[in-house]
Amino acid sequence: SKQTTLARFLYALGIRDVGEATAHALAAHFRDVDALARASVEEIMEVPDVGPVVAESVSRFFQQEHNMEVVSALRAAGVTW
Repeated sequence: SKQTTLARFLYALGIRDVGEATAHALAAHFRDVDALARASVEEIMEVPDVGPVVAESVSRFFQQEHNMEVVSALRAAGVTW
């Protein structure tokens, strides 16, 4: 589906250590994938139930150019949330 929720989109990206509950918490806190991509490890750790291991995984995911290209390609294909 090209229309989904941000939480489902984040979960579908396959970020290491991010399950459905964590994806929901991240989506509720940041409300935008760009804000999450720009967030520091410390800012990600402000999300309830997110510790240093998960925060590092999320940060590392968005620092990788290939992953950002995938997110951009999905947006260009019409995926929205």
